Amino acid sequence: MENKKSFFNELGFKATIGKLVDLTAKLYLEDDNPWIVGYSGGKDSSACLQLMWRVLEKIKSENSNSSITIKFKNLFFSIVSKK
Repeated sequence: MENKKSFFNELGFKATIGKLVDLTAKLYLEDDNPWIVGYSGGKDSSACLQLMWRVLEKIKSENSNSSITIKFKNLFFSIVSKK
C-alpha cells in the first residue's frame, strides 16, 4: 500500500487545526482591516468559515468586539463573537 502524503501527517489532525487557529487568530488581532469570508456552501468555503468561527471563539475573551462578515450570494451576515 502506498503511503500518501497529508498536511496532517506531521502533527495529527487536532494539533494541525489548533496551530492553524492560533496563527489565524494572531494575524486577525494584528490586522485593523475588516475581514470578509466568502461562503458558497462548498467544502473549501465551509472549512474557511469553520476556521474563522474557531478563531472568534478563541479570542472572544481578549476582544469582545471581534467580528467577521460573511458574504453568501448577495446577502451579508455579520457574526459577532459571544460575550
